Amino acid sequence: MVALSLRINDFLCGLFLGVGITLVDFKLEFGRLWENDEMRIILADEISPDNCRLWDNPHERETRQGPFSAATSARSRKPIRKSPKRLGILPEAGRARSERPGGGAVKAVVTVMLKDGVLDPQGKAIGHALGSLGFAGVNDVRAGKVIVLDLDETDAAKARGAAEDMARKLLANTVIESFKVTVQAE
Repeated sequence: MVALSLRINDFLCGLFLGVGITLVDFKLEFGRLWENDEMRIILADEISPDNCRLWDNPHERETRQGPFSAATSARSRKPIRKSPKRLGILPEAGRARSERPGGGAVKAVVTVMLKDGVLDPQGKAIGHALGSLGFAGVNDVRAGKVIVLDLDETDAAKARGAAEDMARKLLANTVIESFKVTVQAE
């Protein structure tokens, strides 16, 4: 686990430093994956702003004292609301979908769920909370995620193929997760 943690740390530090953000710390959750009679320890949670602390660092190059020194100005530790935009994961501000090139003719919805046999701590926590709130009869809870893609593609079959490719390469960890793609024309 230590070697995997260090690899993740190196990757994330480089990713964020490339856009002028310092990764201060983050939390990792590992899980057990059983394949046949063999058990492996794997990363079992996504990296998100909910489980890491980021500092805006536009002036870090100008100081050699580092982000933790008293001389670091409060201005260099602004809230990191802009990081999704700087990482290129938010749409351009102020432009409606219909104003963008292509107009977003097809919407693909990717539903990602943990595979059967993979422990689901989030689902267990939700199930426990539901029971604590008096909701009886809930036998099992599986938590997942839904990703909605607004695509410029007008052909539904091509959009489905592109969304499935995106899911295989990035949106789902296919070792422990399965995915389903549905396509809706707008």
